[in-house]
Amino acid sequence: MAVVEKQGNLDINQDLEFQYNAWKRQKKAWKIMALILLSGLLGLLGEGPLSDAKKGEKTDKISIEYQRLTRFQSLNQLKIHLSQNTGNQGELRIKLSQKYLQNTQIQQINPPPYYVETGQKYITYIFRQTQPPQPTTLTFYLQPQQIGIINAEIKLPQENPIKFNQIVYP
Repeated sequence: MAVVEKQGNLDINQDLEFQYNAWKRQKKAWKIMALILLSGLLGLLGEGPLSDAKKGEKTDKISIEYQRLTRFQSLNQLKIHLSQNTGNQGELRIKLSQKYLQNTQIQQINPPPYYVETGQKYITYIFRQTQPPQPTTLTFYLQPQQIGIINAEIKLPQENPIKFNQIVYP
């Protein structure tokens, strides 16, 4: 209940209990806003350290870099790092799962593939390779076309696949 106090020639209404409760709520709101801002800066809502992910080591035949957390229809990169021992007869073959490519749209591939083959489970991208073979990085620019979790597989012929997931926000 408001108490009227005399301050000099002024009558001032004040409710100290209400004011203290308002300050407590205001402090909680500031903490929540700070957490949202910090999570955004760290990449929980898009690009950043929490979103950046790697599978495999640079010394492996194949390793990848991708965005673990991304937004619906935002452009993101999938970098595939290949060692010099991955090609065969001047060709380099990379297989991406059909399931992954059904839920994403490829905007660009750097360098562009020489040839593309489709299969039941994988789409194979074939690149020409220099002689002697050199370590190579392929960059796929992708746009997620589905909200939720997208499962993916990338592999070289006669190798175990690298499996990863992307979480797509609206």
